[in-house]
Amino acid sequence: MSELTPKQENTSSKEVIIDFLLEIIGYDKVMYKTFVDLRKRPQIVLQSYLSKENIYISPFKILFYIVGVWLIINNLVIDWYKIWDGYVRFLWLTGHNESDIMPPALLLDSKLIVKIAGDLFSKNYMILIVFMTPIWAFICNLFCKKYRIDFRTHLAIVGYHFSLAFITSFVTIICLAINFWLCLGVGLIIMLSPFVGLRGIYNTFHVVPVSAFFENDGLAIEKIYFRARLIAVFLSMLVYSLCVWAYYSIYSI
Repeated sequence: MSELTPKQENTSSKEVIIDFLLEIIGYDKVMYKTFVDLRKRPQIVLQSYLSKENIYISPFKILFYIVGVWLIINNLVIDWYKIWDGYVRFLWLTGHNESDIMPPALLLDSKLIVKIAGDLFSKNYMILIVFMTPIWAFICNLFCKKYRIDFRTHLAIVGYHFSLAFITSFVTIICLAINFWLCLGVGLIIMLSPFVGLRGIYNTFHVVPVSAFFENDGLAIEKIYFRARLIAVFLSMLVYSLCVWAYYSIYSI
């Protein structure tokens, strides 16, 4: 067996490290091709997936990859418990002096709020997103009967759109970590931009708008998706709130 020269050893180590990092984030050439073609020709990517041609990565594989990367970044970079504790203290100080002491009962409630909000953003946010994906697709299927789009197509579109829309989620969540009102303003601009003539901003943040997946009636279907998403968010948060209430009711006993 021939021995490696020092230069070959360095090159080999570098390649191993690069391969290791790429495996961690789940990167491969097919994923890159999927991202590029989703931006340029989303209809072809969608039809290829529905036809089971295996040219592109499925929307759910992308979604789980991004969820994994987000969980790593979120837990290493952002301390949501500290952020929400700051918000609670800010609300308290808006009507009180810095020397005022928070009553014990209110202090206990504030700690519970920080714990629930911190758990949501640091641990359960992505679980909620994954849970909401089929609910959103199901509601879209109910509202789009006249367009004769099957549930599988809705689920694929929601999956692809949701995966790439995490850019939007990342932007708004970082804004929330900086300032609540900044987050609210940016979120409203992103959500309402296609309905107030700011489609360029919407396309930039959402990368692949829902309308891009349809050759005909794209804007009308996109509005239905928007309403369906609001309902899906409400239902998902309702279920999550009930689970949290049940957990802390049992935990407090």
